[in-house]
Amino acid sequence: MKVQCQACMRESDVSGVSGEEIPWRCPTCHARHTLSASFNLLSGLRLLDRYTLPPDLKCSLEVLRDLKEAARCYNAYAPRAAAVMVRLALERTCIELGAAGNTLHAKIEDLADRGIFDKVLVQGATAMRLFGNAGAHPKDDLLDEKGELVEYSLKMAVDLLGKAKR
Repeated sequence: MKVQCQACMRESDVSGVSGEEIPWRCPTCHARHTLSASFNLLSGLRLLDRYTLPPDLKCSLEVLRDLKEAARCYNAYAPRAAAVMVRLALERTCIELGAAGNTLHAKIEDLADRGIFDKVLVQGATAMRLFGNAGAHPKDDLLDEKGELVEYSLKMAVDLLGKAKR
């Protein structure tokens, strides 16, 4: 039977499945679902993940690993951990691009000065840096209440880090 992933919308063939609430993972984007089927007919499909990375993301394996962990943290309702992992992916990208500086702020400024990060990338990177800092320090409870900000940060990271000149 054909099953359409509710995250990436790609169809996959699934066979030999029968029962209620059977775990299924999309082979393309790896989003987690449950499906219900009998006699090779799909009767229900439910997406379990709140966010999945696009399958065609262009970044190093290390940055991809960090972003995947951020998405897993977000999907597990751990917004602070997700924000910190997005910040780590940003810092790793800066290092891969040859940024100079001892702090992430200095690395972002160096890449801007060299024309690798344009104005939009600098603004987005600065927001991700500050957001990740908030997730790592106990003085700010904003991330407990605002899960949608973490999802926005993930989407921004995927979009911005893919646009950095390599």
